[in-house]
Amino acid sequence: MFEETFLMQMYAFKSFEDVQSMENIHEGVLFGLLLTMSEVQITKCSNGIEKKLLEFMLQDTKGKRISCTLWEDYANEFVRLLEQHGQPSNIIILQFGHANMYKGQVRVCSSYYVTNILVNADVPEVADFRQRIVIASDMCTTIISSTSQGTTSSLSDECMLRTIEQLFFDDHVNFPYLFLSNIGRFWIVGKVVDIYLEDGWFYIACKKCYARLDRQEHQLYCKRCNKYDASGNIRYKLTVHVVDETFSAALILWERECHQLIGKGVIDLIQDM
Repeated sequence: MFEETFLMQMYAFKSFEDVQSMENIHEGVLFGLLLTMSEVQITKCSNGIEKKLLEFMLQDTKGKRISCTLWEDYANEFVRLLEQHGQPSNIIILQFGHANMYKGQVRVCSSYYVTNILVNADVPEVADFRQRIVIASDMCTTIISSTSQGTTSSLSDECMLRTIEQLFFDDHVNFPYLFLSNIGRFWIVGKVVDIYLEDGWFYIACKKCYARLDRQEHQLYCKRCNKYDASGNIRYKLTVHVVDETFSAALILWERECHQLIGKGVIDLIQDM
């Protein structure tokens, strides 16, 4: 007899970090927010046999992402599940997947006939996940910089106000699981709920163009200016998890906005530690 809640008690959920380390993914369960997906495609394998595949990307509550590939019948089944259970934001559970390395990145693939996929399952884990990525109350106004490096805006600039869902989903009625991007300058009214420090929170920048300087032996080199820099400047680059009443996203705050929010420069903050 099938009982969905009984199966959930047996799930061993894996973090994206565990999956990317490629340790025992087949023994655990991966789940996250569906960001992007392709159409079902036909590809020719190395042995000359043609197979169907569908690719998609998941994001966890920390903003980390991982690519997934479904083969053959799993590809069509995934589309059917989205048509049947799809919402403006979809939480995907993938059980008994297989992690492999492709073009230098770890991705999760369906594994023969044992992989199990759920879309927006009515289980506590999914409800908790959704609650953490979408907060409908207790909002505060946060200035978010343009993701263009070194570019900042003021409220007087001609920037459009958008929700996170409007930026990520242009047409969530007809395409409830399609991730779209908007190019331009926008304001978001949201709340910073987490700060990601895994990749650091500052960088050494070119004094002229603010691009990141690369270390080459005992020198610092700017690819954009094609010049060496003796020291460079230390500038903020802080990745934050932002939510509004519609959705959530990982965004980057640059020098000016970090200085406004924190109230001091990078050097002063380092000295205070």
